Amino acid sequence: MSYGVARTGNGWHITALNGVGVGQLVLDDRIRLRVGSHEIELRPPGAELVEGAVEGAGEGAAVAVELGMAPGLLRRVVAGVRVLDEGVLRVGFADGARLAAPSAAERVAWSLAVRGTAFFAPRPGGGLTVRLLN
Repeated sequence: MSYGVARTGNGWHITALNGVGVGQLVLDDRIRLRVGSHEIELRPPGAELVEGAVEGAGEGAAVAVELGMAPGLLRRVVAGVRVLDEGVLRVGFADGARLAAPSAAERVAWSLAVRGTAFFAPRPGGGLTVRLLN
């Protein structure tokens, strides 16, 4: 499929967000990241952020994303997005940080809206709901 959404072996490669910074943050009982005209929504707890390698220190440890740390995601530039069939969202940032949001047992843990193209959300307990708009 065109418009920055392509099916791969075990999920979807989303290029529509590549090179675009997180320009707006909305915080309530969830975290909403506006990336250009697209939106990533996280429902804590569940998502983890791994900071990029720091010179001489190696890879950072995974830290659970909480509402209080969301402002640290503002202005980060997206380098790549993958959505896996088992219901996992992976976002890589240009600074080397990585965000991973798995599915949850009893709720929808995250969603990704690619404006005018597609909507992705994990099913509670695993799996993926995909709505292609084109």
